[in-house]
Amino acid sequence: FWKFPKYFRVAHNKVMNEHNIYKKNLEKNKQRIDKEKYENVCGIFFELKENINGYDIFVPQYDDWNEQAEVLHQCIITAQYRQKVIDKNCLLIFVRKNNIPIATCEVQKNFQIMQFYADELDRKNCLPTDDVKLAMNIWLDKVSKKIKKRYSQF
Repeated sequence: FWKFPKYFRVAHNKVMNEHNIYKKNLEKNKQRIDKEKYENVCGIFFELKENINGYDIFVPQYDDWNEQAEVLHQCIITAQYRQKVIDKNCLLIFVRKNNIPIATCEVQKNFQIMQFYADELDRKNCLPTDDVKLAMNIWLDKVSKKIKKRYSQF
């Protein structure tokens, strides 16, 4: 029966379905582990959300990333920035206005900006506005002082 099934296509489809379920379960397990690691690294930053000049600036929760990547056409998921954050190589900061993604900022451990982009659909016009840059700089100044006082883990 297993070696030479009477209905090969039916047997093949059954095995492929089982394989796909297995792969999905592996992916869910990997995401659960990554989420735990991410929250262990970034949990100290979650409380630092601020509204500056009408912009909400914050270190995102694990589940916030997909919306930011989709709306702003950014590669933060495909380029595996979550893993870079988990490895403590950088920190991503999200900027939103009225809960709508506006920009994403990548900062180094010393809170210097590495990259800062808004909607990347048009690569020639994807930098954040001066208002957003000002708000981000104010946030970084406030947060870096708090971080240096309270946290040495990152």
